[in-house]
Amino acid sequence: MSRTWWQQMTPEQIRRCADSPQVTIGAHGLYHNDLARTATTSDVDELKESRRYLESVTGKAVNALAFPYGSYTKPLVQAARKLRIQVSLCHGLFVSRRPAGT
Repeated sequence: MSRTWWQQMTPEQIRRCADSPQVTIGAHGLYHNDLARTATTSDVDELKESRRYLESVTGKAVNALAFPYGSYTKPLVQAARKLRIQVSLCHGLFVSRRPAGT
């Protein structure tokens, strides 16, 4: 099986979206796991890797996060803060919004 079976968009499609002023590219986890249900340290790694991948594709900082399935825990929100995520979303609702540089 391909390492990229989980990709829903090609790198070129992601870059084109990132070039739009109307689109915010955010991390979402690599495999769309329900991170609140798995609740392991690998969840934070999955967020980091998702972010790293998107930054490598777009060449831009990724400071937003949408929790898969809108499911999160307090430790996940705290981990997102440590990763300097400025906006965390859950089914269209803000979970956390941090001003830049905080």
